[in-house]
Amino acid sequence: FFGMCWFLHIIFALGKSWAESAKAKGGDSASVYSKIAGITVITWFCYPVVWVFAEGFGNFSVTFEVLIYGVLDVISKAVFGLILMSGASTGYESI
Repeated sequence: FFGMCWFLHIIFALGKSWAESAKAKGGDSASVYSKIAGITVITWFCYPVVWVFAEGFGNFSVTFEVLIYGVLDVISKAVFGLILMSGASTGYESI
């Protein structure tokens, strides 16, 4: 429960406080920020859902669970980094 409270706080910060700061900078920073914030929210939301179906309900095999976690890891880390670095071509000040 305590972990989900922090999760909701981070979701709020990603969607409101930090988004306003990115928009205030203008340029491509708002676009890059919205992409990486969206990926973060979606993938972080999927981790507990996979856990509930795998460990809680026992609907997923261990192999499928590990595969889904691997895909989520690649999306939440590697794709996040690629999008972030694509925004670096606009200049580090805009990110």
